[in-house]
Amino acid sequence: MARVLGSLRIDRMRALSEACAGRTIKVFKIAWPYRHRIEAPAGCSGRVLFTIVCGSKNATAFDRACSKGANYAGAPMNEVGIIKMPIGNLQSVLNAVYENGLDPVLLDPTSDMDSLTHLIMPGVGHFMAVKAQLDADGWPDKVRAFAASGRPTLGICVGMQLLATTGTEGRESPGLDLIPARVQRLAEGNEMLRVPHVGWNSVEFTRPHPVLSGVRPGADYYFVHSYAMQTECSEHSLGETVYGQRFTSIVGRDNVIGFQFHPEKSQINGLKLLDNFCNWDGKC
Repeated sequence: MARVLGSLRIDRMRALSEACAGRTIKVFKIAWPYRHRIEAPAGCSGRVLFTIVCGSKNATAFDRACSKGANYAGAPMNEVGIIKMPIGNLQSVLNAVYENGLDPVLLDPTSDMDSLTHLIMPGVGHFMAVKAQLDADGWPDKVRAFAASGRPTLGICVGMQLLATTGTEGRESPGLDLIPARVQRLAEGNEMLRVPHVGWNSVEFTRPHPVLSGVRPGADYYFVHSYAMQTECSEHSLGETVYGQRFTSIVGRDNVIGFQFHPEKSQINGLKLLDNFCNWDGKC
């Protein structure tokens, strides 16, 4: 019986082949309009090698690769897991990862994470309340173990704040302590700078990072938050935004990265950041 290797957007990747005893992967359409299942012949073993063809409707030769497909050449497709947060932007994050050509997996506390290559922790809401729900579901140790394995880990909005050592929303409460930092309320500004900070604002990159590669510096992203992270080490601050005060809007340490804004709602630049993350190997 054929092994299911993964699935791809057929409009982005037109055909695949596998270096396995000279046999070719078959692509079967299983849903409309762009979902396809990719299967390898029975008895095929060893490393899976993809050669992707995409582009024009006449692109039929397996030795022609598009720029998007080149990211997958020579390696199995990345498997991205998204934690089912109690409150948050779950569906929009899932849709954004899907639009970038991958098939994300929604994770509950019983999910097996061994096969995952990347983990995303989205979130909207109250730091202490979200952390309490994660504690009840046993997520903190799982997220820490995943990050400790060296696999890329991403937090979005409150998901980013939870990467910190401590949060102060409601009362002081512990975070995941993946990045030495403290989350504190934004300073109240004038009538033009009310808290919460809602809307579009620019992000200036302060340090180079693979996930920021090819993204325009100073672009606008969509924010919804009242608290912001203050890192203990300036090297962990990858991007900053000004809203009455300067705060860290992109944070990173080793294979862990976080966005205070919502990349899934930030149009082309946000989608590019998510695409970079999903193709990142976790090394800086």
